[in-house]
Amino acid sequence: MNNLGIANKVRLHLIYSNQWKNITSIELQNSNNTITYILHGENTNNVKEYVLAINKTHKVTVENMDKLFKKIESNQGIELEKILMGIIDTDGSILFYYVHKGVKNFSD
Repeated sequence: MNNLGIANKVRLHLIYSNQWKNITSIELQNSNNTITYILHGENTNNVKEYVLAINKTHKVTVENMDKLFKKIESNQGIELEKILMGIIDTDGSILFYYVHKGVKNFSD
């Protein structure tokens, strides 16, 4: 499944299982001429979030996530605190994890 197919699967899950709304897809051009699709929508608390949909076999590094944060921020003209990752497993199930930018102090 390509990046767009993975993003569409996560998008449908967010709409029908998680009751998100106003979900759009943002295309980000990578240096190797590939496209990363980022979903942007509102969760049930009307909070706007960005979602990276990936396959379970996709390797994620700190460097790649840092580049992704910077790319989204420059493309959207905002500063992000976190990104939600939607990870599709081989059986079709989807796990969601937040990735925060930098180290976060949870006592605040």
